[in-house]
Amino acid sequence: MEPYRRLGFNRDKSGLFLAVGGPPMQTITERLVSLAREARERAEELLVRAGTMQDAEAQRMMREIAEGYERLAERIEKAAGAG
Repeated sequence: MEPYRRLGFNRDKSGLFLAVGGPPMQTITERLVSLAREARERAEELLVRAGTMQDAEAQRMMREIAEGYERLAERIEKAAGAG
């Protein structure tokens, strides 16, 4: 068996590789929306952790990082046309 077949690929008539089986691939938009969601989840987690910190400077820094994740999520959604 050819190595590419063991990895789940076939070749079409032109010689290009085609994926066979497995879960359907996400569209670019779906992937971007997923990345935005992950960024927001990280922001939320950082805000929760910041709330448990005793050091005011560390708490401030964690909140700034969380704000950065929120801005990142907004930019990703804009790029995906979802926001």
